[in-house]
Amino acid sequence: MAARQIPRAADNFDFFADYIGQIAGETFDQLHHYRTVVTRQPVGVAAIYTPWNACLALSSMQIASCIAFGNSCVLKPSEFAPLAVLQLVRLLESAGLPSGVVNLVNGRGSVTGAALATAEGVDRISLTGRGNTAREIMSAAAARLTPVHFELEGKSANIIFDDADFDRAIDGALVSAFGNSGQICIAGSRILVQASIAERFIEAFVARTENLHIGDPLDSKTEVGPMAFAQHQQQILQYFARAENTDARLLTGGRAMPELGKGYFVAPTVFKVSDNSSPLCQEEIFGPVVTIQIFDDDEEAWTIANDSRFGLIAYCWTESLHRAQTFQQRVNAGTLWLNTPIARDLRAPFGGFKESGIGRDGPRHAADFFTEEKATIAAIGKPATRRMGLGE
Repeated sequence: MAARQIPRAADNFDFFADYIGQIAGETFDQLHHYRTVVTRQPVGVAAIYTPWNACLALSSMQIASCIAFGNSCVLKPSEFAPLAVLQLVRLLESAGLPSGVVNLVNGRGSVTGAALATAEGVDRISLTGRGNTAREIMSAAAARLTPVHFELEGKSANIIFDDADFDRAIDGALVSAFGNSGQICIAGSRILVQASIAERFIEAFVARTENLHIGDPLDSKTEVGPMAFAQHQQQILQYFARAENTDARLLTGGRAMPELGKGYFVAPTVFKVSDNSSPLCQEEIFGPVVTIQIFDDDEEAWTIANDSRFGLIAYCWTESLHRAQTFQQRVNAGTLWLNTPIARDLRAPFGGFKESGIGRDGPRHAADFFTEEKATIAAIGKPATRRMGLGE
């Protein structure tokens, strides 16, 4: 994962460096005898909360979009992954970034994070993380009417129609489900497969899941690594215990893997479910755990896909132009991936519907969030002005 995060972090800084060299202001001359000029100025100081699962890629996105528009920031990394962000800040300063532009505080969310959210002098708050944390921060921010930007959880549907390129759909489903060991908000963890190909798909997907190489994340052959920390592993295992009392059928996995030695390993897990209201389908497990549901027709697929309080990502595999266009129109998610697992164009907005967030990442949206706009209206010449107080 680090091999992907480090180049992505560099790309984030390069992208915003290019963007600020091209952004333009606005001038309006339509109002007779007046010229209106719209300019932007930095908001000041942003509090940035970063997660543990992709700390370099995600923190660098927020840092770059913040300082590109002339602001400074205070980073609060997850207490489970503070060192990578610390090293990133050191690298920025060694590259010439003035001291005090990017600052860092460490500690627990309930203590340090809460203090930062209410700190005087914080002009913007940006969080990538969990919904419960966002609610607490939003409540604290309300006291000062501090604007917030949240990129939160997902429980993304991966819809596979009977006309899909079958082999590509299998490959894509595995990548979106088990990439970063499932510890990623864009995981396609709810697989919806059409009935006519369901048996074939399930057989192939389970076989490939059982063949995944699990082990040391520093080994280039590893496809699924351990969970980040013990508490997180236990939370995932609790879902397996809860599923035993439901109609969810375990197809593979569903256990810890102590035989692999040091590391909080969880076997890549596949459940077949018939009820989308199951916690397995409605809650972000954030691990190598997927559910497979079978649908009959297109309308049922769209209905199940939207039956979630989240709306971050959705995937669709089809060779039908009509289905592809309907997917774009009907599925309520901020990013839709069609016939591909994961691709990101930094020029496009990224964020979620419903409980998946508030606002969007992206250059235009960052400019709106991290700057204040001013409209300066100047007279051209000496247009007539009403004169008051002259008596009769």
